[in-house]
Amino acid sequence: MMQMYLQMGQQPPKPQEVFQASLQMLQGESYDVRSVEITEKSPIPEDATTLVLLAPKNLEERQLYEINRFVQKGGRLIVATQRYEYNYAPGRQGGFNISSQAVTSGIDPLLSKWGITVSDRLLMDENNEVLSIPSTRNVGGLRLQVSEPVQAAMQIKVTSDQLSDDISIANGVGDMLYLWGSRLELDNDLLAASGVEAKPVFTSSSSVWELDASPGPLPPSAFVPDPDSDLSRVPLAVLLNGTIPNAYAEGDIPAWSTTPDSARTVTPVESFEPVESSVFVVGCSKMFEDSLLRGCRAMDWSC
Repeated sequence: MMQMYLQMGQQPPKPQEVFQASLQMLQGESYDVRSVEITEKSPIPEDATTLVLLAPKNLEERQLYEINRFVQKGGRLIVATQRYEYNYAPGRQGGFNISSQAVTSGIDPLLSKWGITVSDRLLMDENNEVLSIPSTRNVGGLRLQVSEPVQAAMQIKVTSDQLSDDISIANGVGDMLYLWGSRLELDNDLLAASGVEAKPVFTSSSSVWELDASPGPLPPSAFVPDPDSDLSRVPLAVLLNGTIPNAYAEGDIPAWSTTPDSARTVTPVESFEPVESSVFVVGCSKMFEDSLLRGCRAMDWSC
């Protein structure tokens, strides 16, 4: 759509908000929900207790500093991020050519200092879901909009037996569509040294494999289970509890990118007394989008 508008010499419309259903669900639970951009003019409110980051994009260092500061002061953080999205292009012989597209969140440097890494490889799971993908087909000289069922290994399905039994936020949750999500890697040495407890909230199935991302459509072999894969029930969502490591314990406060060089000042970072907090990280943001939340309700999936 963006290319079409640009070819016509027009500016594409502003992207629609895709997380309205999540916001409405929180409001329905009587939470006071406020949208912020984490900028100099739209900072994290001082009285906020929980910060929710759904699909962050291109975060700058000052934003990471503000997020870290919020957690260091005892704020709770929820992050939903993933490495890749996928494009489905109709094939000449039918079916679809599926290719990956990298997503730059900018939050990885902060998560790594807390002991979590979002894998940079494509995650495939034998336990997956069929999706209905729209496409345009030429039928008898007419171009028709149709939907075709597609089953692919990165359309990951999480079932109730993959959820932790001893974490309250997983109670009563059924099947979920972990669309195009990534696995999480834990730095157990860093977490142990910090005294932070890391609990997987839910995992993949026991049959998963990963691929290196490459340009162009994925080959058919990409969707076939890898018998040599040593991965099994890898973490997809993790809850950290304890004194989260301070990622900005030394140095100066990063300047906002919008601040002119002439107006920038050098200010040492704040020091904090250790305060316990919670950080919940899930390696998939698509599962919180409006289309999927409405779809999972229609298909009796958990939200």
